[in-house]
Amino acid sequence: MRLARPGALTTLVALTLACAGTGAGPAAVRSGPVPFGKLRPFASLYRLDCCGQRGLLATVRGDGEQLSVAVAAGPAGTVVEGWLSADGGWLRNGGERCVRPLAPGTLPLPGGAALPLDPWLAATLVSGTVPPAAVPMPAHAGWLTARVRGLTVRWRVSAGVVAAVEVVRGDGGEPLLEVALDEHHGRVPGRLRFRAGREAGELRLVEWREAALPGTPEWIGWQTCEGPQ
Repeated sequence: MRLARPGALTTLVALTLACAGTGAGPAAVRSGPVPFGKLRPFASLYRLDCCGQRGLLATVRGDGEQLSVAVAAGPAGTVVEGWLSADGGWLRNGGERCVRPLAPGTLPLPGGAALPLDPWLAATLVSGTVPPAAVPMPAHAGWLTARVRGLTVRWRVSAGVVAAVEVVRGDGGEPLLEVALDEHHGRVPGRLRFRAGREAGELRLVEWREAALPGTPEWIGWQTCEGPQ
């Protein structure tokens, strides 16, 4: 398998951590209650297609406060890893013996764009839950919304599960992230089709379980990389 350039791999981690999707629009709730829920520590495995790569494996672990992700490609093994908290995080590209710091809440993408990135948002997306603070949007049947660290997050609930999520900066404007969720197992989505700017792709769930968050990886103590990603 041909490996993506480092910038594209960074994009893969960003999209895996934060997710995004296509086709999200106002629609009525068909039936079922809103899947409000408290986040619990989890571990999940996905097949990831994105950014010119297919059949990647993405391992994601988190608890809403911290998030760990690793993307692997065939015999090459792990090609990029990320560790994040609300205060920021670190990124390590495979083959490098250095780390790259991440500012709180954002991750730079190739071309100068930035992706909203937050452990709480990622955990909420992949667990298929809506926070209790979310309130209905009167003008958009079936949608709920909440403000999170300067971002507006919107959830569309259909048949008792989260069917779509949008993330915008402030109160309006074009979505920074969109995600369509389907093929649910209970309330956990089995497929997430995402879009963030010009990047799009798909996560397909292989395995999901509740699990303790792993300890802080030793590599975040490595020296900081010099030069561009």
